[in-house]
Parts: sequence; structure tokens; C-alpha cells
Amino acid sequence: MTITPTPNELLDTSIAQLRTLAAFLREQLGQGMEGMTSCSAQVAACREVLGALSVLIVRLQAAREPLAGAGESEHAGLPSRYDRPRASGTVFEPWE
Repeated sequence: MTITPTPNELLDTSIAQLRTLAAFLREQLGQGMEGMTSCSAQVAACREVLGALSVLIVRLQAAREPLAGAGESEHAGLPSRYDRPRASGTVFEPWE
């Protein structure tokens, strides 16, 4: 018998894996890659990937919120931080 994961389980697993990858990449960037001028293109690419991972994590978290049942989300009942206006008066959009 095959156990099929729920959409929430898939999203949770994906978010956790992406967070792990982002933490590893952040750690690698902090361990001496900064001073390596011969690797500046690689460092820039790693930073770009890290930024893309961060955006993807936020988007997956936002996608998960409507799927979470009452009390299932750790933030259930609380307003999303993306619903709050920024200092500029606009609302943060995770894909900006």
C-alpha cells in the first residue's frame, strides 16, 4: 500500500528542504567566499540563487496558508505579515 502525502505535507516538506538548502548556501557564502576575487561571478550567482530561494520559500508559505485547516497553521488566526502596509504605504508582494 502506497501512502500518498497530502498537499500540506508536500508543501511543508518542500519548504523545509528549501530552508535547509538556503541555510547551507548562506553558510558557504559566509565562509571565505567573500574575499575570493577570482570567484566573484560564482559568488554573485550563489547570492542570486539564495535570493530566489528566499522568494520561493515565501511563496510556498503563502500557498500553504489557504490549505491549512483551522489551527493547523502555526499562524492561524493571525494577520499575515504581507498584509501589513510598508512605510511607503504599499502592501508587500512576495514576488516583487
